[in-house]
Amino acid sequence: MTGYEDLDDYGRWQYVGGYGTVWVPSGVASDWAPYRNGHWAYIDPWGWTWVEDEPWGFAPFHYGRWAYAGNRWCWVPGPVAVRPVYAPALVAFVGGAGIAIGGGPGVAWFPLAPGEVYVPYYRGSRGYVERLNVTNTVVNVTRVTNVYNVYNSSERNLTTISYANRRVNNSVTVVSRDTFVNARPVARNLGHFDARQVAEAPVERGISVQPVRASVFGAGTASRTRPPQAIISRQVVATQRPIPAKQPFEQRQAAINMRTERPNQPRPLVNQANPGVDRPVARPQEPLRPADTTEASPSGMPRPEARPQRPIATPSARPQEPLRPADTTEASPSGMPRPEARPQRPVAIPRQAEPMRPEAPTVPRAPQSRDNEDRHPTQGWSHPQARPAPPVQQKNEAQAREDENKFRNWQQQRQQAAPAQNRPSQEQHPPSRQQENRPK
Repeated sequence: MTGYEDLDDYGRWQYVGGYGTVWVPSGVASDWAPYRNGHWAYIDPWGWTWVEDEPWGFAPFHYGRWAYAGNRWCWVPGPVAVRPVYAPALVAFVGGAGIAIGGGPGVAWFPLAPGEVYVPYYRGSRGYVERLNVTNTVVNVTRVTNVYNVYNSSERNLTTISYANRRVNNSVTVVSRDTFVNARPVARNLGHFDARQVAEAPVERGISVQPVRASVFGAGTASRTRPPQAIISRQVVATQRPIPAKQPFEQRQAAINMRTERPNQPRPLVNQANPGVDRPVARPQEPLRPADTTEASPSGMPRPEARPQRPIATPSARPQEPLRPADTTEASPSGMPRPEARPQRPVAIPRQAEPMRPEAPTVPRAPQSRDNEDRHPTQGWSHPQARPAPPVQQKNEAQAREDENKFRNWQQQRQQAAPAQNRPSQEQHPPSRQQENRPK
C-alpha cells in the first residue's frame, strides 16, 4: 500500500494476540490518539478527508484499523494478499448537532477498530463498500451487508452497533464546528466536553457540515509574490491539449452544500479503479461530433477524440431486397464470379397439397405361371390395387419371357448332350487343345 515504506523509520512491528502482527508508533505523547494531529479538508469526490501531520501517517490513517492493546494504540493492517482500497478517513462521527463546544455546535469522531464496518458518507455501490472493508480489515461480507443496509435505512442513527474504541479513554476527539470547517489544526483547538454526553450521543454515517473556501484551499495565507517576468513571458510549445481549468469553488459551493445537507441524495460515484483521480466516474454522454482531421498528433495520426464515433446500431425492421440476377461481368482475379455476384437461392415456398385421386378398381387377373414369380409384387393378380401395365410395358415383359424360355430350353439341351459328348472315359485321353477350340 502507499506509504508503508515510512513505517519502519517511525515505529516497530510486534505480535499482539487477537490481532496478529501490528505496528506501534514511537515518539508519540502519552495522551496521543489517532486522528488528532492534523486537520480536515474537503476534497472531491470523497468530501471530508483527514490530512495528517505525522510524516508516517498516510498509510495508518487511510488503510487498516486502529486498536487499543497493552495501554497503547497500535495499527492493524488488512490482509497482506489483497491490495487495499483507499478511504478518506476510517472514523465514525458522533452526535452531529447534539454535541456543543463552548456554547456552539461541535463535531466529534473516533477511530474504527478491527472488524468494524466503515460505510462512507459519499455515494458508493454495495460492491465498493465490500471491497473497501474486506481489503482493510478481517470482516465477514454478511456483516458488511447488514451494516450497509442499516446505514441506508430511514434511520441514520446506529444505536444497535457497538464500537470498541468508543469505550476507550481519551479516544473521542471533539472540536468546534468552526475549527472543523476552516481546516484549523485539531490538536491545538481541542474542545472540552462531557464524556457522558458523548457516550449517549448516536453514531452517524456522516456530518451535515457545509464547506467553505478554507475547507478546500486550507487555512494558510496565500502567497501573493509574483514570479519573475521572464518566466511569465517565455514561449512554450504544447504537444497536447491542456487540461481545462477547474470550476471555481464559488460556482461549485451551491451543489456541495446541497450534498452535505442531504447525505442520502445521489452523489458522484468515486473512481474505484483510480481513487486518486479528482473527478467522478459517471459523466453525461456528449453528443457525437464529426472528426476534426485538421488536428493531428505528433505522429501524424488524428487524435482519438477527433475521430468520428460509430453510431449505435438500433434494431429496425428493414424490408427484404428483391432477388437480383448474377452479375457475371464482375469476376474475381481467379476468373470465378464473386460471391456477391452469384444468384441467391429462391426461398422455398410450400406447395399446396394435391387433392386425393380415387383409387382404380381392382382388376382380377388370371393366375400366372411360376416363370413369372420374379415380377414386381404390384403386378401380381392378388394385389388389391393392381393396375394393368401400359402396352409398351406388356410388350417388353412378353419379349423378356420369350427370351427367358429360349435360354432355359438351350440350357436343358446342353445338359442332356453333355454326358455323351463332353465326358471322356477313363481310358481315353483328354481332348487336345484343338478339340477344345472346335465349335460345339
